[in-house]
Order: sequence, then structure tokens, then C-alpha cells
Amino acid sequence: MFQRFVEVELEKSLAKPFVHILFGARQTGKSSLVRKLVPSPSLSYDFSNPAERTRLLADPGAFVWECEALTRRSSPHFVVVDEAQNVPAVFDAVQHLYDREKTRWRFVMLKICDRPSTSPPG
Repeated sequence: MFQRFVEVELEKSLAKPFVHILFGARQTGKSSLVRKLVPSPSLSYDFSNPAERTRLLADPGAFVWECEALTRRSSPHFVVVDEAQNVPAVFDAVQHLYDREKTRWRFVMLKICDRPSTSPPG
């Protein structure tokens, strides 16, 4: 029931020209849900892949360049970024692109939010 509710709400939300950020713990189905709702994104990044993560950590501007290289069209390009927290500069890049052209791209950012530690500090 919960998964169906989340799926319906996310599908409605993805039709709007916003930056979409999906938070959740590891292995809860975020990536699978986005793959189902956005089966063929124009660009897809998976920062759990060490090579891809290292490439964009070394050159964060490459993300902006790759998004800008997509041809202009009447419908927005979906750009999916899995494990976005692994390359923090990608959030600045998305803000930069979105602020310039709100309807050219639909960014879908997936971010891991692990459960906080229950052990006392110190």
C-alpha cells in the first residue's frame, strides 16, 4: 500500500518542472522505483560506481557540460543521479542549471539517508 502511494505521488510530481530529491535508507527501492517511472532518462549517473564518482569528483563541471550538451526539445530531459550525496558538487551544478532554465531538464536526485547512530556521543 505504501509503495503504491509513493509511486503515484512521485509519478505526479515528476510531471512538474522541479528538482526532485528522493531520500531513503539503503536498499529500500528508491532506484528501482525511479527506473520504473523514468525508464529511459537522457542522462543517468550512479555515484555508487567508483569510476563515475571519481570522474565527477575530479571535474564537477563535466556534469554541467553533459547536461548542456543535450539537444533542446519541447519535452524536458530527465537526468537521474543515484547516490547523489557521494558527489556533493552535483547539488550546486543542478541548482545552477535549474536556475538558468527551469523547464529544460527534470532532475531526479536519489540520496541515501542512513539511520542515525543510536550510540551516545563521545
